Amino acid sequence: MYQALYRKWRPKVFEDVLGQSHITDTLKNQIVSHKLSHAYLFSGSRGTGKTSTAKILSRAVNCENPVNGNPCNECHACQTALNGSAVDIIEIDAASNNRVDDVRIIRDEVVYTPADLKYKVYIIDEAHMLTNQAFNALLKTLEEPPAHVIFIFATTEPHKFPATILSRCQRFDFKRITPFDTEKRIRQITAQDGYSITDEALGLLARIADGSMRDALSVLDQCLSSGVTSIDFEHVAKITGTSDPNFIYEFSQHVIDGDLKASFTDIKSAYENGRDMERILEDLIAHFRSVLITKTLDCKDSALEILMATKTAFTVYVRQANVLSVQRLLRYLDTLSEAISSGKYLHNPRLCVEVAVTAMLNRPGDDLAGLVERMQELELELARLKAGGVTVYKETVPVMVPSESFVSKVEEPSEEEEIPMAEQTEEFYAQDIVSSEQDVSYYEDFVPDYPTEDIPVSDESLNQPIPSEEEAVETTPSEFSEDVRAESVSDQSGAITAVWATVLETAKQKADFGFSRIMADSKLVESEDNVELFFQNEAFLNIAKMNQYDTLIANAVAQITGKNIRIKFRAETKSTDKEDSFHQLLSRLDGIQGKVTFK
Repeated sequence: MYQALYRKWRPKVFEDVLGQSHITDTLKNQIVSHKLSHAYLFSGSRGTGKTSTAKILSRAVNCENPVNGNPCNECHACQTALNGSAVDIIEIDAASNNRVDDVRIIRDEVVYTPADLKYKVYIIDEAHMLTNQAFNALLKTLEEPPAHVIFIFATTEPHKFPATILSRCQRFDFKRITPFDTEKRIRQITAQDGYSITDEALGLLARIADGSMRDALSVLDQCLSSGVTSIDFEHVAKITGTSDPNFIYEFSQHVIDGDLKASFTDIKSAYENGRDMERILEDLIAHFRSVLITKTLDCKDSALEILMATKTAFTVYVRQANVLSVQRLLRYLDTLSEAISSGKYLHNPRLCVEVAVTAMLNRPGDDLAGLVERMQELELELARLKAGGVTVYKETVPVMVPSESFVSKVEEPSEEEEIPMAEQTEEFYAQDIVSSEQDVSYYEDFVPDYPTEDIPVSDESLNQPIPSEEEAVETTPSEFSEDVRAESVSDQSGAITAVWATVLETAKQKADFGFSRIMADSKLVESEDNVELFFQNEAFLNIAKMNQYDTLIANAVAQITGKNIRIKFRAETKSTDKEDSFHQLLSRLDGIQGKVTFK
């Protein structure tokens, strides 16, 4: 009876297990030093050698003549294990024996000593399929098994194991087999069986296997079953339905160039030739992924080592990476991945490919990702122009050509009068620098945006002409109500009246936040011994008295004029409206940062 290649060439010793030396060396040392564990957990992706390693370990622990930790494969124990007649090596498929009752049988049998061998070994494949109840039933036995029992769990999904089980096992994680090791083993097998295979076919088999030696041997077995003795790339591609790399190179280039007609022609040709549309999407994803890696690694040799690609393929990757931005490649990959997911629910797989290509050729959107893609494309275009010796841009300043009359009036400065550019720049910026001694407390004169009192507006004021620019400059008020102070002192004469504005500025530096607004409501009347301030608003009068503004103003007058006079606050004879009561005005002033303080 014909035996499949993956069974015929199953590893017999630890050295035959590809790419797992970090595991096999440890197991060999345990066997030599007699420090075996009672439970092992072998985890990893499919076809990486988990079950093969478990079989080798089961023979090695029972071998009568072990060789450096490896089984001799010639003694009675090894031979019975190889031909499947060893009653003490029990292989259980947990996918079909995952119930509590199946585990109870194991729990009842482990108490008996081995019938023929030194150890009774249980190899439980696909162990993650056991139910929680089955794991719980096995827990106590796994924690304290008899000295003659060894458990070996093999699984592709170790995260499904309960933590209580994981903590009682020695875990070994199997790596994916590299394309180099896969090609090496396939070349060895074909040479010993009398077949020949090209390098391109080897590379395609290694890429299809995706780290699984069993998958690679299964495809090779399928190719050999057609009766050929020489395997080339076209033969492997036909068997597996993989697209010709030259087709993928041309197809991807048409997409990059934005040639929709040529892209649709490629899809039509592939569909008529019986190509799998889903496989074409997968091949495009693999291709643009290689271009992305080449792009991110600056098209260096490190990218070639990671991709394990041929020089011809890497040349294509470099050429396309130089004209594509990272953002555009990411958009391509997202679109293709979404097309594969959508294709599972459509009856027409060709439509998925056509929709994906159309989306890839569309202009990027106006979102952040689209804007980033456009910017990267512009940067690439500028880099290509610069590399070709083209002047991309030149920094220029717009020049205004003056008239001849203006030029004639401008005198050219002499060499002695020329100022160096550095000094001109320093002088220019120095004009905008505010001195630390300059008064920058303009925010203290903040005026609320709500009216403090209702001022009637007459029709005559609305018909007044707008003053000219010169008149406006002359009559521009300074500091809130300077016009009010000018009106109040127009009929007065004296030293205090002349310096009243300076007095208010000096007092304001030691007053609270609402000082300027409150004092703007007062009118000044000066006499020989005192100064009287009349407030139109009774509320402002009370606030000024409470905050002792009279003392602040008297001190300011003494500081400026050297005279000690009394400051009196009085109310105007005109009564205040009811709506401007003291409590209402206090509520209006509540928004001012400097709160009114009562003493």
